[in-house]
Parts: sequence; C-alpha cells; structure tokens
Amino acid sequence: MSGKISANTDPTGYNMSDPKDKNNELEILRTRNKEGDNSGSGSKRAVSRCSRLTAVCLGLLCVLLLTVIMVMWVKFTSERDQLQTRNYNLTIERDQLQTSNYNLTKERDQLQTSYINLITERDYLQTRYNILSSERYELEITYLELTKETNQLKKENEHLQKSQYTNCE
Repeated sequence: MSGKISANTDPTGYNMSDPKDKNNELEILRTRNKEGDNSGSGSKRAVSRCSRLTAVCLGLLCVLLLTVIMVMWVKFTSERDQLQTRNYNLTIERDQLQTSNYNLTKERDQLQTSYINLITERDYLQTRYNILSSERYELEITYLELTKETNQLKKENEHLQKSQYTNCE
C-alpha cells in the first residue's frame, strides 16, 4: 500500500492508481469468495434486507403521500365548487339588489316630483284662498255698508212716507 493519498484512493485506503494495490484488492475479494466468508455475506444480507425495508417504507410513504394528495384534491375541488356556487348566488343577489335600488331610486324621484307638484299646488291654493278671503272680507264690509245704507234708506223712506202721509192729511 502506498503512503500517498490521492483522488484515486478508495474508502479502504488503497490507492487505485497503484497496480499493486489493485492486485491486492482483487486478491482479498477472491479469497473471501473462496473461503465463503460468512461475515461478508451476512452483511450483504443485512444490507439487502435493509434496502428492501427502505424500499417498502418509501413505497408506503409514496402511497400515503398519493392518498393525502388525492384527499386534499377532493377537498379543494369541493371547496372550490362551494365557493363558485356562493359567488354565483352572491352575484345574483347583487344584481337583484341593484335592480331593487334602481327601482326604489326611480320611485323616490317620482315621489319627489309629485311632492314638488303638490307643494306648488298647495301654494297656489293658499294664495287663491288668501285672495278669496280678502275678497270675502271686502264683500262682507260692502254688504254691511249696503245693509246699513239700506236700513238708512228704509228709515228715510218710512220717514218720508210718514211725512207725506201727515202732509196729506
């Protein structure tokens, strides 16, 4: 074995570039195979068993991972469908509310116009009432004056008739 350590050194410390080390390595492997070294084959079985166990565990983990992915996909799809349905229902409700708001706004505007027309008509009627009240008051005064004058004339007429009747006698 060489004292140099290089990139061609394997884990056992043999220098692979040195032909003597290669030959020694090959000789050791042949000897083990001829002698039937149980420790080497036992470790190979243990490694093989460990590899199988690792492969089975990895397979089970893959199956578990695939199951989790499928369950999550089903759940995601279900939630997505529920959200789409809810979004659709909310869109319909929003449209209905917008239509209702439009109709109520239109009705409010009509009521406001009607209210303004009624206020205008009320003001006109109030003015008309005030004019008629004033005319009535003037007519009452005129009536009272005429009644007074009529009474005055009646008295004068009676007085004249009495005086004429007395003068004729």
